[in-house]
Amino acid sequence: MDRHTSWLSYSSAWLLTCLGAWTLQDWATLIGVALALGTYLNNRYYKRREDHRRQELHNLQRQQLTERQRKQRTQGGQNAPTE
Repeated sequence: MDRHTSWLSYSSAWLLTCLGAWTLQDWATLIGVALALGTYLNNRYYKRREDHRRQELHNLQRQQLTERQRKQRTQGGQNAPTE
């Protein structure tokens, strides 16, 4: 039990010493950097999802266009207007 309590005591003392050494400006800087990083990662995640959806839509439209062109080629000789 002593081992756990001494570890807890030393670690909490170290943590409070480090936290107490920081000024308000240091905290503001840390929070600003954390928020900027969070915003960047969030935007990157949603942008990749949007890019993936757009790529799927593009592939579907390309496939539909290819099928339409193929149909027109096969029906081109049969339904061609006569002059």
